[in-house]
Amino acid sequence: VSARSIPDPALIDPTLPVRRHPPGCPRPQLPYWPSYSEIPPEARGAYLEWLAGGRKGEIDIGYVFLFFYGLERRILLDRLASSPHSPVTDEEVAQIADEVRRLLALYGDNGSFQRYATAFLEVCEFLLGRIDLEKAPELVEFGRSDPPLALRLGLGTRVAQGKPIPADWALAWLHCDPE
Repeated sequence: VSARSIPDPALIDPTLPVRRHPPGCPRPQLPYWPSYSEIPPEARGAYLEWLAGGRKGEIDIGYVFLFFYGLERRILLDRLASSPHSPVTDEEVAQIADEVRRLLALYGDNGSFQRYATAFLEVCEFLLGRIDLEKAPELVEFGRSDPPLALRLGLGTRVAQGKPIPADWALAWLHCDPE
């Protein structure tokens, strides 16, 4: 629960009503920013069935986002905003990153999910020490809405240290900038 007493969107509240999803019927669609506490009982039932079924199969992208919010919370709040003695280990970060990659393989055709999940994976890679700030990112990132995290971190680090921007980094920056 947040400071405003609004439940975390990914929080599964067992006190809320759930209705079993009828077999053969389409699952209810969810709003763009779904929250478990605000979706109807039929949608909760469909969501819980999807979770129990291995988080795969054709489903409204809102259900995928609802699950993804919980993964984000685990990393961004439980890992980054907690004490230095976080209960979230590097092994768990790697497992979460693997799950996000799996979800991307299944649901990455949704542009919004692809964009959010890819940005989240960059954070996971950074936390795991897998971003090389000495090597300019490859130019394959063209067309994104934001330059990749590795590029932003590398450029920011160089600027903060008063170092010049090498030509390969400047080219990557130019190539990845959406403007």
